[in-house]
Amino acid sequence: MDNRLTKKRLSDLLSYDWIFMIVVCIVSIIGWELLYDFGAVKLTAGQNFKYYFDYTISPSGNNELRLELAEKETFSYDVLKLSSEAISQDYNVLKDRLSIKEGDIIFTDAVGMKEYKDSLAKGETPEKKVRAYSLIDTVDYKIASIDVMIENAKKYLEDKAFFDGVDIQTAFDSYDRANIDDDKVRALFLNRNGKDNRFRTQSAKNQGILLEMERIEKLYQNVVFIQAFIDNPANSEAIIRYTRFSQVHEFTKGTTTQYQDWIEQEINAGRENDVYGINLGKVKGGKNITNFMQYKLGEELNDIIILAFEFTSYQPHLQYESLSFICTMIKACMGV
Repeated sequence: MDNRLTKKRLSDLLSYDWIFMIVVCIVSIIGWELLYDFGAVKLTAGQNFKYYFDYTISPSGNNELRLELAEKETFSYDVLKLSSEAISQDYNVLKDRLSIKEGDIIFTDAVGMKEYKDSLAKGETPEKKVRAYSLIDTVDYKIASIDVMIENAKKYLEDKAFFDGVDIQTAFDSYDRANIDDDKVRALFLNRNGKDNRFRTQSAKNQGILLEMERIEKLYQNVVFIQAFIDNPANSEAIIRYTRFSQVHEFTKGTTTQYQDWIEQEINAGRENDVYGINLGKVKGGKNITNFMQYKLGEELNDIIILAFEFTSYQPHLQYESLSFICTMIKACMGV
């Protein structure tokens, strides 16, 4: 039987079967894509770190910001993806992004904050809203209290018994590597990552345990650093303290009592005047925040606020990467 491939036979094949061949190719591509997606490692909310620039902030120095994050070794080994996005005022996708837990940090502004506080001191209703306060008040945005984040981080370190046999208050007064119980860290790593494909072999597990120890050590350092920064009276201008829902209540008086009820709940929970953000423009001694980003609504301003989102229930071990991010930005602006 003559099975030789000739020009005529090839021409006949392409003439009659070309549609079938295209379909086969498409089906094969789709099949490989599905197989790849099925076998690929799915990143958790904490492993995918994302920060946003609010619509009033231009990411003019984002490349320098990413370089700063890398040089300061901001993130632990478990952060596998880093991304950023500039929010548009006309098409604000922030709510949608956060609904799928895609977000950790946002930079916004403090325009009008002084005028807002002055009006309240006079018993007057402020003329304009402060954007940072609006973000904190928006229920869907889930802005984290930094005070609560610090409390949770301390509890996380304490509950995992990393300081077994060490006085907790003493441990958080100042950083001491000797306070960390390496065996407890090792046990946590194996519990968290025992089935992770990145750590299949014993040598990979041993390396992972060292990386986990670095993560815990970094968290410990950050807790001590940020608490000292907040407690230092010299940094008072940089600390954004706020009782959630206060601003929206000021602008809805006479129309609803809902926000007053929510404010009372915040106060009863001990969250009156909590620290929600850091005004990086008020942090001096190092780089100016305008090296990394600019206020873009027509005036020179470096009162740029950093806020964090609260997703601890979805990323119990990696929520504190946001704390590390905040500490990196403070240190960059302090020059330490």
